Amino acid sequence: MTNPGSIVVFEAASRWVPELQRQLPPRGVTVRGRSRVAEAIELLRDRAARLLLVDLTDHEAAGLELLRRRWSDGFEAVACLVVAPRRDGVLEWTIRELGANEFFEEPVRADRLARLIETRYLGATTV
Repeated sequence: MTNPGSIVVFEAASRWVPELQRQLPPRGVTVRGRSRVAEAIELLRDRAARLLLVDLTDHEAAGLELLRRRWSDGFEAVACLVVAPRRDGVLEWTIRELGANEFFEEPVRADRLARLIETRYLGATTV
């Protein structure tokens, strides 16, 4: 079995890292979280990064900057999911133009997000 790579999570508070570590099957995927744009970019430089999850809750300006940097620094091959507070739905198309593959408004269930990540982005063949 090949290494499924890593998931880079950009969030202000540790919410998705522990949830994804708990929800994803133990197949070698690494979930690493950062709260600063420069640190997240460094993790994206790691060729094992397969997915970037950006949580705009309490971190909107920095999250948008990370999306811009992801595009301008040449990491558009890394799939990107964005979770935003319901009020940010008006930004969906801007976020998609910045390269987001998926856009979710809160509330987002961790089990459903983990299943989507597993099946669409980590190459699982069964659910």
